[in-house]
Amino acid sequence: ASKLIQAVDRMPLAVTLLARLADIDKSAKNVWSRWNTEHIDLIRSGTSDHRLYSVGASVELSLKALGSAEVIDALAIISMFPDGIWESIADDDVGEVAHFEKVLQGHVFFRRAIAQLNQFSLAYTVLDKRNSEIRYIHVLSPIRHHVLQHHRISDEVFVVIADTIPVSDLTQATRDAYLGWGL
Repeated sequence: ASKLIQAVDRMPLAVTLLARLADIDKSAKNVWSRWNTEHIDLIRSGTSDHRLYSVGASVELSLKALGSAEVIDALAIISMFPDGIWESIADDDVGEVAHFEKVLQGHVFFRRAIAQLNQFSLAYTVLDKRNSEIRYIHVLSPIRHHVLQHHRISDEVFVVIADTIPVSDLTQATRDAYLGWGL
């Protein structure tokens, strides 16, 4: 059960829905096994697509409220990095956020998109525990999985990113996430 709670980053709706499923199934172990193959599609109660019974429906409602393909592209980019992306508080030109802001200029206003994602609780920012001049932008696991499964980065933005990031800098999991493999 604790593995499931950690896997969904303690997201209250996800924990509640998984607890219901484990209660019905009478086995958190079986639910964990299903989580490893179904991910976000597992986190629902019944067949309803209501935001209170489906994490996917809840995420979709938030994405619809954003009303911006540009911001959804930014969310998809951040979602490709399971450990989040970092930026320097002291120097706006240092870090992955600065890199994406620069290379996506004219396509995505990356910092503005991050601010909107934080406002809609689709992303969150935390200070690095070892260096207070660095902060990380993260996406909760259920949201990240939903975005990776249902909202790939637009081809135009992906080409810009692919042209600027050496393949060796991307983890296998990141490449697989964009391509839709291994989810």
